[in-house]
Amino acid sequence: MRPGTEPASSAHGPARITIIGSYGYGNFGDELMLDGVLAGIRRTMPGARVTAMSGDPGETSRLHNVRSVGRAGGSLGRLRRYWELVQADLLVVGGGNVRDHLPRDNRPGPNTLAVSLSEVLLAHEIGVPTMCYAISIGHILTPQGSAALKSCLEKVDAVSVRDPASAAKISELGVSREVVVSADAAFSVVHRPQPPKGRSGIVVCLRHWYEKGNYVENPEAFDRMVGEVAAYCDAFAERYKEPVWLVPFKATASDNDNDADIHRELISRMRHREDAKLMERVPDVETAMSLFASSRLVIGMRLHSIIMATALGTPWVSVNYDPKVRGFARYARQDRFSLEVADVSFRRLSELESAAITDEREISAALNSLADELRLLERRNAEMALEVLRLRPALSGPRKALIRSVRLLKYRFNRWRTRGSGGAN
Repeated sequence: MRPGTEPASSAHGPARITIIGSYGYGNFGDELMLDGVLAGIRRTMPGARVTAMSGDPGETSRLHNVRSVGRAGGSLGRLRRYWELVQADLLVVGGGNVRDHLPRDNRPGPNTLAVSLSEVLLAHEIGVPTMCYAISIGHILTPQGSAALKSCLEKVDAVSVRDPASAAKISELGVSREVVVSADAAFSVVHRPQPPKGRSGIVVCLRHWYEKGNYVENPEAFDRMVGEVAAYCDAFAERYKEPVWLVPFKATASDNDNDADIHRELISRMRHREDAKLMERVPDVETAMSLFASSRLVIGMRLHSIIMATALGTPWVSVNYDPKVRGFARYARQDRFSLEVADVSFRRLSELESAAITDEREISAALNSLADELRLLERRNAEMALEVLRLRPALSGPRKALIRSVRLLKYRFNRWRTRGSGGAN
């Protein structure tokens, strides 16, 4: 057996690994990251018993062939999650963008980032080894969010980030520790199929923007951008007589984050609506890979649309609605194909399309080479997780559960007492 692929087990049985992230909420990128984290753990730590915490545990188990525990469920659900932590040998924050939110309408309440990091801090308090696995750092907008993130990053056992900009932001927070720049977990599962016989059509992946509180002061700029993209799609359809694929990476109606709604709005502004191919649902991975690999160009707001295009060697143009998109474009050395939202226009899209198609072979070769680099870097994520797992001596199941349960009760009691004295929000 090669070094680094030893079974994740000990005298006390298989290691138990719990993964947390934004899984089970219908976001294609988050599910792709979970696929990547699972692939890395299964490759590096065969035999490990893995549990993913999810907003929809049944769907997560079905899609990823992994045991799953719900993120909701009231007091009973909280007890289940506590029990998972008490038994875990390693807690993995499985990729994704760590960011803050301003409270809506200045309403008082707990900070959203602090709440999302609470399980990591709890794991640290009760003695569970922890790792941030290929995360990125987005907008940190409040002192409470900044303090919670700094505390988390200082306490976890290892941190890897998926772009250099995130490592720089961690340093700016005043966190002094080793941070490994690796790559997004999706690079471990998105691989090039056979080279396409010929490229045809374009893929467009837009998303909601201002409704989700994504830090936009001028919603009119988004409306203008949709119109510019629609005009470009019309011109492409006229020029090439090829389809415009509108691919949602999230299509849930419950949280006002349905990419298909934006794509319908785009189609309503096109003259050549018959050339627009609207996907109503998020595609499966194989369908998405096939479509992206054979397209002339991908225009993506969703981060994982340009990550998938990179992994498949397809030229792309990014629309930088969030620092994570801008950070990846710079990491990929594709700044010339990276647009700020305010800079998206029919003219700029046409110019970049012309450059991408003219230099398609050179761009595709550069992206393929970059993807190979990033796949190698991505392997470091799971290797770090294995190193963290080895940091502490294994405890027997009953002893581990007893020690951590006592710590958990003490932690909860101290929190309750602090709240009762008015010392915490």
